[in-house]
Amino acid sequence: MGTISGYCKILAKTRVNQLVNKPVFGKPYLYFGQSYILWSYFFQLGGILGNLYKKHINEFVDAFLGIKGDNNAIMNFLSEINNGIGKTLLLETLSIEKYIEEEYIMRTGFIGDSTQFLFKNIKRKIPPEIVVENSWQHSRDGVAIGIIDLETFISMFNRSNRIISEEKWKHARAMGLDIPEKQDILSYNETEVIENNLFMEYCQQVRPDLYNIIIS
Repeated sequence: MGTISGYCKILAKTRVNQLVNKPVFGKPYLYFGQSYILWSYFFQLGGILGNLYKKHINEFVDAFLGIKGDNNAIMNFLSEINNGIGKTLLLETLSIEKYIEEEYIMRTGFIGDSTQFLFKNIKRKIPPEIVVENSWQHSRDGVAIGIIDLETFISMFNRSNRIISEEKWKHARAMGLDIPEKQDILSYNETEVIENNLFMEYCQQVRPDLYNIIIS
């Protein structure tokens, strides 16, 4: 399989450029709190669009992830990702944000309470290129789960997109998470329409060779 730039990475670069902190001295960075929300968004995006276009998986992953390959290679690739995630984390018990948190904890080798991890790392500075690459990886993982295990993905989506207590929401903001002052909850279908419209606009303009196949 070959890899080129796709919608996901282009969007990730755009979002990162909007959020990046540029100090007078030192290198640009995003805080972990910003990155955490961004990675959750891209996982959700991958799962929603992956499920929507699973009938045209080759063309979709080409346009969305920038990955080329025959149908068997693509499905084997996504199956390996899904199986690997399932071996390490019990996804059906997690929200999308909790999955991102647990996955990052495993990457860093942190041992201890996850709340303690967030408190200690919320202001950790992460290079923009790492945030972009991790956004792509989480979109890829979302695609795999959305295509192969939709029931689990929807349960994760529903856990993430529900009203929580005002106290918990304020506490999350106080810890440094990059979330709005008020909760704005969209249904799965509403989210799918919004994200699909943006993706289709990209395909029409940038990948017209795939657009007619994907929508058929």
